[in-house]
Amino acid sequence: MRLRSLILLVPLLASDEQVATASEPLSAIESDGSPPTVVVVPPLLEELTAPTAMGPVEPPDEEETEESEVDEPYREVWWTAPFDESAETLSSRWGLPLYELRALNPELGAMSSVHAGMQVRVYEHDEERPTRSIGSPNRGRLQHGLPMPEGPYWTLRERRTRAYGSRNAVEAMVTAFHRYGEAFEEAPPVRVGELSSRRGGRAHPHVSHRAGRDVDLGYVLDVEPTPDQPAWQWKRATAQTFDVEKNWFLIKALVDTGEVQHIFMSRKLQRLLEPVARAELSPEEFARYFYVPGADPEQSPLLHHENGHVDHMHVRFRCEPGNLRCRPRR
Repeated sequence: MRLRSLILLVPLLASDEQVATASEPLSAIESDGSPPTVVVVPPLLEELTAPTAMGPVEPPDEEETEESEVDEPYREVWWTAPFDESAETLSSRWGLPLYELRALNPELGAMSSVHAGMQVRVYEHDEERPTRSIGSPNRGRLQHGLPMPEGPYWTLRERRTRAYGSRNAVEAMVTAFHRYGEAFEEAPPVRVGELSSRRGGRAHPHVSHRAGRDVDLGYVLDVEPTPDQPAWQWKRATAQTFDVEKNWFLIKALVDTGEVQHIFMSRKLQRLLEPVARAELSPEEFARYFYVPGADPEQSPLLHHENGHVDHMHVRFRCEPGNLRCRPRR
């Protein structure tokens, strides 16, 4: 190693612990008659590197980042092509630019069409471009939205231009739907409606659904589907068709994830849930879910009445932890 010409003089074994500097003569130091011992050392130790023989210096361990903790099921998302059609038509159906669809599936470049039942990759986790919900549900947007995956206990629409959400919203739904499906044998699948577009933003005719944290879910109904009505299509719930047990279980499963901010549904349907909820919950827990007349005027229960929600519930999820660009307010 080459050292700079500038030097410092420091004592090695001086009994009186005195120092001679480069700008000070040795005679200036008081002595008992024996000259001080000096050694030449480099002036700027922080600029030195380890000798080659020692090998590279290992950097200190860095804290684990949020991206390194992404669960395997969400590192890639695959959807099933519903029809025999061109890749261009499929990309339009799914709200994914054709060049990105081909980048995710290089084999599509050599195919004239996509066959029904073919598994197509629609998402691959990128640590440099994580999914982020930005702004408020009514004025926000979504960065690199995570597609809602397919699963055994829920159904997605064939047109999926607005099937993208924030990571915590998607993970919460998948967790809750699995609990629901495993609790009830042969339960009808949950019908998943619109979340947000891949980049969020305005989602006409919705006022919200802009930041990946809103989703419409069909109620679980105790009625046989008709052949002329698609399985995912909304159906109006009534006191006769509304499955109280399954809907209450689904709502609790969603809330138990800790990610739900509010659920908007018709007050008439909330009243159908209240007797079961009162028998199961303490008064404090009941007030957490439902509006209680005469209680605290500032109460904000999880279940809110909203007009136009007799055929589906609207679930709003919280901001992701640590996401400072997310705004939870309406």
